[in-house]
Amino acid sequence: MAGAKSIAKGNSLGLSYEIFSRTGTVQSSENEVETTFEHSYDHNTGRSQTFSKSTHWQTIFIKDEEGTEHSVVLKNLTIPCRGGHKVTAFFIKSGGKKLGFYFMLRNHNTRDMDCNNGIIRSVMFPWITLALLMAAYAVYMIKDEMGSQGSSLGDAIIVTVLGGIFVGFVLWLLGWIISFLRVIFIKNNSQFRKYIKEIST
Repeated sequence: MAGAKSIAKGNSLGLSYEIFSRTGTVQSSENEVETTFEHSYDHNTGRSQTFSKSTHWQTIFIKDEEGTEHSVVLKNLTIPCRGGHKVTAFFIKSGGKKLGFYFMLRNHNTRDMDCNNGIIRSVMFPWITLALLMAAYAVYMIKDEMGSQGSSLGDAIIVTVLGGIFVGFVLWLLGWIISFLRVIFIKNNSQFRKYIKEIST
């Protein structure tokens, strides 16, 4: 994401991050809604249910001061804008990764601003740590079942999978709490808050 301006960086509960901004004039804006359906059937009652989930996408093409055009893709984050409006988009990177994700946008003309905290939570979620813990749990359980319990490999795998459902849920909940707290610390970053105040006046 070349041409963006680094406005804040820090470390939130052990994970480094950096926030960038990109300001430009809107050339065009496109909106799209993506809907997925899931079906479930209850064999006891004979009833079926259908669940739908909609994801809102907004793609804004902007031109910066140097005349370079950029596409800003927003997920579940929609800001009304039209050609000629000045906007600033914010994206975040974590752990020194090259890829960043847009999580906030401000329209300077309408003074509208919206933020998707879920994007920050996803970026700051401890995916690798939890995956390693799950792998360690699986190895330990299989060795324990086949060693001290004398179970076969197949039985050890079944026990590990059944226990893994509970362990996985607990780890996911822990990861969600950690990422939730990380969002709070990030949004209270003094550099970030100062920049938001500057562009809001």
